[in-house]
Amino acid sequence: MQSARQGHLRGLLAWVLCGLVLCTSLVVVPATCTSLHGWVFGHPHAPELDADFGDFASLVEHMQANAAAAGEEFFLFDSGDLIEGTGLSDATDVHGEYIFPVVQMVNGYTGLTMGNHDIGHDNVIELMQRSFIPHFNATYLTDNSLIKQTGKMIGGPFYSFRTALGMNCLVMGYMFNFTQPAPMAEVTPVSQSLLEAYFKQAMQIKNVDMIVVVAHIDPTTPPELSQIYAALRKAQPTVPLVLLSGHRHITYFSWLDPNAFTMESGKYFEVVGHVTFDIDQDHQITQFQQEWVNTSRSNFYSLAKKNAGNFLTERGRKTKNFIYSAFDKLQLNVTLGCSPVTLSPDASYTSSDSLYHFYVNNIVPAVVFNTSLGRTSFFITNDGALRYELYEGRVSMNDVYTVLPFKDTFYYFLLTGDQLRQTLAFLTKNKQLLNTGRVPYVSRLRDHHRKRDISDRFFFSDIAVESNQVYAVVLAEYDSVTLAMVLRQLFPAGKWAASPYPTAFSSTSALRAFVQAQWPCRPSCPCA
Repeated sequence: MQSARQGHLRGLLAWVLCGLVLCTSLVVVPATCTSLHGWVFGHPHAPELDADFGDFASLVEHMQANAAAAGEEFFLFDSGDLIEGTGLSDATDVHGEYIFPVVQMVNGYTGLTMGNHDIGHDNVIELMQRSFIPHFNATYLTDNSLIKQTGKMIGGPFYSFRTALGMNCLVMGYMFNFTQPAPMAEVTPVSQSLLEAYFKQAMQIKNVDMIVVVAHIDPTTPPELSQIYAALRKAQPTVPLVLLSGHRHITYFSWLDPNAFTMESGKYFEVVGHVTFDIDQDHQITQFQQEWVNTSRSNFYSLAKKNAGNFLTERGRKTKNFIYSAFDKLQLNVTLGCSPVTLSPDASYTSSDSLYHFYVNNIVPAVVFNTSLGRTSFFITNDGALRYELYEGRVSMNDVYTVLPFKDTFYYFLLTGDQLRQTLAFLTKNKQLLNTGRVPYVSRLRDHHRKRDISDRFFFSDIAVESNQVYAVVLAEYDSVTLAMVLRQLFPAGKWAASPYPTAFSSTSALRAFVQAQWPCRPSCPCA
């Protein structure tokens, strides 16, 4: 009887959902999605996406059992950004207080890595260190995400294991070159990290049959993913490589060479990526097939080979109960008002259904702006600030968090009209500067008046700028850090430090206040 390493490997299935890669068979088949962002409750505004994480926990158990019965292996991966995107994630003082336990309820992760939202706050990292990371032990991999004081990785460097069917697998984990982590953390540039001792040690492991990289890295933007691929190929010229990319919030697939590929499977637990391939006796990937499947219960029944009557497992039931209990405890279903229209972050800024235009020119001026500074207020935001559609009809507290989860405080700079004009021109020309971590929202809707140009990276108040005026230029604290660097570059003689803007509102509470004051439930817009 041939060993798994010598024989023809059949039937590898990789199920990828929103940052999770779920694989059956002899090998990890890299296919990836990323960015769960707290969407464990499902999608109340998208009835075609009616599965929640209780259903996912059940699916995983069934796929594990089916794989065992078929003589196949089962692997599960997560590629980062578990938090910041829903009320369940962010209504608590420490983001992820309820999300991390939900993920821990899903049995069988083989490897996980960290996203930029996971590393963004000291108290989140400390929460993960107390329970979440120890739960996964050596399989939580953060090769270039470190604790600043000690220089040690937040998680582990790599994980190597031999499957029950004899496959030798190596798993590693990386984040893109993120420049705004929490004060207690730092992210080493990928190119520098690849020169360190852990990488040389990993590449010295013998008889590796498959290398999987869980990477919170945009597969469409150089250089990090290509640097990882090049380093791996230099050390292992022929081994099958699976790079499970993420962060970009898109469905994406690309062959890197005939025996290596990368795949990202969207965001927010919206899709499942399904991959099948063989590995032949020469260690070549063959018979490759790939698709994306919506996260509906009916699709999960089909994948699990079950029906509505026998699909939900005890683990899945407990996970559902935990999710719904937390949802009620946080009062996320409380009605705030009724929106007269659906507004999307993905719509053209000049369209009537643009959430960015409405936020910049209606919500912020009505709730945040005031006259206490004696200056005209002018607002700037980046294209990753708004995270989801605001749907027509009833608006709940959770809906507010899905649009603005970050609870950003507001800061301001005083600029002359001429300085403001130069700043806006610079930001328009240098489109990549302000958004170093938050990704533009990519909508699933297809009925916008006009889809937003992806090159629109910043949004400004519709106010004519006068040269002889001084403006209070207001931004979220997240953006003010980068704008300060821009101002120092443009106007080096100035001392550019943002000041707190005199308002009691955060970005999240401002939207809540606007809905409650401007959009009450009424006969023309009932909240039922």
